[in-house]
Amino acid sequence: MEKNKKKNIWVIGITPKDRGNEVSYVMKVNDCLTFAEYYEKYPKKIPDFTKKAKYKCGDNIYRPKENGSGFEQLRSFHSNNKFDDSNWSFHRGNYIHDLDGKYVLISKEFIYFGNETIPLYGDLKTLIVARGHKCKFDREILNSVEEFINKYSEDIKKKKIVCPPNRWPKSDKSWNISSCG
Repeated sequence: MEKNKKKNIWVIGITPKDRGNEVSYVMKVNDCLTFAEYYEKYPKKIPDFTKKAKYKCGDNIYRPKENGSGFEQLRSFHSNNKFDDSNWSFHRGNYIHDLDGKYVLISKEFIYFGNETIPLYGDLKTLIVARGHKCKFDREILNSVEEFINKYSEDIKKKKIVCPPNRWPKSDKSWNISSCG
């Protein structure tokens, strides 16, 4: 898909089956950047393990190699699902999966439900896929998706973060302070 065709589309993130196939986030794609562009434009999103949990969870984890031959995967929560980096190791599966996407999707309009995910109901259950994504739907399904998005439209405009992620340290409230981008 061409870079410009990815703009102004909606993405609904769904949890894995073992977490109930529920809505984790809703975002409108406002821009698409290559991984190199994202690395340069969003340095605050590079994980920093010397700070609170929110800074450790940055998603800017692919630094372009100086010789231009690809990317180095940085230490991250994404790679080891821990808030410390003591046992960090390169995660080949994430590296291949992430960089296969070619673009980083940027959103200025979103809602993140954290550990209070929203159950799918009615026609919205057709959004569940075994792995990957689905992007072609009947008009009836699109109407249901539009209704769902409209239900949260005010919160989406505010870039609302409803609750912390599942494995967030209970004593750390840094998730509640928006610093997205």
